[in-house]
Amino acid sequence: RRLLRPGISGRGYRNAQLMKRSGGFRHRYVHRLVARAFLGPARGRIVRHLDGNVDNNCASNLAYGTQRNNMEDARRHGTLAVGSRNPMAVLDDRRVVEMRMMLRAGSTYSQMMAEFGVSRMTVHRIAKRKTWTHI
Repeated sequence: RRLLRPGISGRGYRNAQLMKRSGGFRHRYVHRLVARAFLGPARGRIVRHLDGNVDNNCASNLAYGTQRNNMEDARRHGTLAVGSRNPMAVLDDRRVVEMRMMLRAGSTYSQMMAEFGVSRMTVHRIAKRKTWTHI
C-alpha cells in the first residue's frame, strides 16, 4: 500500500488514505495501524489511547482492550461526553440539580416536563439517578 493523503477525522483521530492493490482508496486510522504493527493483531479488541490523547499514537501509549475498558479510560481522563458535554444534551448540570430539588419539594413529573421541556422518561431517569449520575 502507498500513503496518499493524511488527515484528521471529525473526532480528532489521525487517519491515512491508502491505495488498495486493486485500485481505489481505503481510509485507515493511524492508531490502528501502529497497534497492529507493534502490538499484533487486534483479535476482536479495540485500540485504547492510554493517556486519553487521540493525537498520541506512539506504540507505548496504545493498548488493546474492550469497549468497557475504553469507556473507563474516557471517564478517568475526563473525555467522556457526559451531561452537558454530550452534544445531544438539552439540560445542563444546574438545571438537573434544580429539577431534582423541585421533585424533592413535591413537584410532579408533568410540571417538570412543562418547566424543562423534556419527556416523562427523561424526568424519570433523572429523578431515579439513571442519568446525570455524575452530579
